[in-house]
Amino acid sequence: DQDVGNTEVEDWVLNPGDMLYLPPRVPHCGIALSPGCMTLSVGCRAPSVSDFVSRIAEQFSNSLEDVAVRRYTDDDLLIDGSIANFSPGEITAKAKDDAKHLVLNALTKMMDDDSVWDEFFGRFVTEPKRLRNNYPIPLEADEFDGTTIKDVLDGSGMLYHAEGICFSYSAVNSQDVIGTATPIIYRLYVNGEMWQSDLADDGMFYQTIANNRVLDRTMLSKSIGNDKRCEKKVEFLEELVSDGLLYVAEE
Repeated sequence: DQDVGNTEVEDWVLNPGDMLYLPPRVPHCGIALSPGCMTLSVGCRAPSVSDFVSRIAEQFSNSLEDVAVRRYTDDDLLIDGSIANFSPGEITAKAKDDAKHLVLNALTKMMDDDSVWDEFFGRFVTEPKRLRNNYPIPLEADEFDGTTIKDVLDGSGMLYHAEGICFSYSAVNSQDVIGTATPIIYRLYVNGEMWQSDLADDGMFYQTIANNRVLDRTMLSKSIGNDKRCEKKVEFLEELVSDGLLYVAEE
């Protein structure tokens, strides 16, 4: 009943189980046609250029790196000031060019560093799209006894991604990562947080976690293995459970 002027409007009536896809930036509204109606809206993350630039600016504003805190300077201002036709109110072509290159050099340094850009992108695309208070919900000390993952490995229940939490993984050339001696760094991103390792075995472990919203005994046993590092992997999964990013439930 809203006044939409000359805008073209289409009506679609969905029956139970139907799904309607709406491309980005298509205004819409839904109206329940029966008392027991329940609808579910699922949004697919598609950051705009504005989203990227805003987050990059935010990252620079919180950074103490030299490239971020470097200031614009007029090195030749005193020299120009001694010239007879010096115009103090003019924004010169040189000043504009210097300021532009100051910003471009900082952005180029960030984007040309594969490790830095990988971390920025991984954190950005896995963080919540909207602010959610008190979610995910971390477990209290008396709710978590450290045996959850071992129970799943023993065949009791399955391990699930917490609803609405995004899991992703990546591999990046390590030439720019300080303190590494291997060519590849493997990273797991969850809800805007990052974990990384220089071990290919951990890379496969991260991949299994990110690719499967439900992890059963077989998947976990295969990815955890039985070598001397298996306990570390179990502890890592317990950490994710404790943080509310994973949870155990019956099938």
